[in-house]
Amino acid sequence: MDRTFTNFLAALRGVDVRVSVAETLDALETAELVGWQDRAMLKDALSMALAKTQDEKQAFEDCFDQFFRADSFRGGQDREEDAEQQQRDEKRDEAT
Repeated sequence: MDRTFTNFLAALRGVDVRVSVAETLDALETAELVGWQDRAMLKDALSMALAKTQDEKQAFEDCFDQFFRADSFRGGQDREEDAEQQQRDEKRDEAT
């Protein structure tokens, strides 16, 4: 998810949302605290951490909705969970 998050921040900068290094770190910590499962909660939390003006809030909303489409958001999480489960299974098999 780190690459996705980095790409999202680049997209925000591309629509004139100013994101400093400190804000990037705050947003990453926010995402880790909130988690990636609840799209609406993640969107609200990141919006508070990153968008400072009304124009930036609107740009954030539009960018988030395009970048993290609702129909693909959960699917991506499912693929990550499947990959993590597969890694755990492989490690368990190696140990036995």
